[in-house]
Amino acid sequence: SCNRVVIINEGKIVAEDSVANLENRTIGKPSWKISFKLEDNKDWKDNLNIDGSEIVDLVTNENLYDFTLKLSSKDDFDIFFTTLALKGAIFRAIEPVKTSLEDVFMKLTSIKEERKEEK
Repeated sequence: SCNRVVIINEGKIVAEDSVANLENRTIGKPSWKISFKLEDNKDWKDNLNIDGSEIVDLVTNENLYDFTLKLSSKDDFDIFFTTLALKGAIFRAIEPVKTSLEDVFMKLTSIKEERKEEK
């Protein structure tokens, strides 16, 4: 397995680092796919009190909630988990969202293309 990756776009090096560092640099906020069941608490999102938290792709089916959670820091995950557990949430799935090397490549090369078009 390789330790370092070089990403080249139009003959120029746009990134050179370890796979882990490249993935962390381009993923943005730490994110998790979450599924949980919560009885009679439709306003659970309003009471999280976590600055910079983002809930996207929310699908609600009666008392079952599926979504992607984006947080400003990994430490906020403990607050999120504890807050909902105290409200009686039953977690069915918690899966970290990983960035693939292909995602990293696409993000780094498309940013360069967008800058080029702005000129």
